[in-house]
Amino acid sequence: MKYKATLRVPTDMYAYIEVAIEAEPEDIVRAYHEFTELVKVKPESKISLKEFGEICVEYLNTGKLVNGGDLEFNPAQKEVLKLITKIVRERDN
Repeated sequence: MKYKATLRVPTDMYAYIEVAIEAEPEDIVRAYHEFTELVKVKPESKISLKEFGEICVEYLNTGKLVNGGDLEFNPAQKEVLKLITKIVRERDN
């Protein structure tokens, strides 16, 4: 038996994608999971969480990034580093 369903997949704090579907219950659940996977941000980084933590501590302590130009940060890591830069600048002034 087919059912009608409206899927609301969150994309942001106050935003979502709405999809109307008519299918078997298993297919509805599968479609929901497929849509949620599509909207997930998958930041990739070659820097482990431990390494990134060490980089942040050193940056806070010295105000300098070691090999800064050679490192590949993901978007979330870049935002953290921007915040640290602001903190370091305010602290040093």
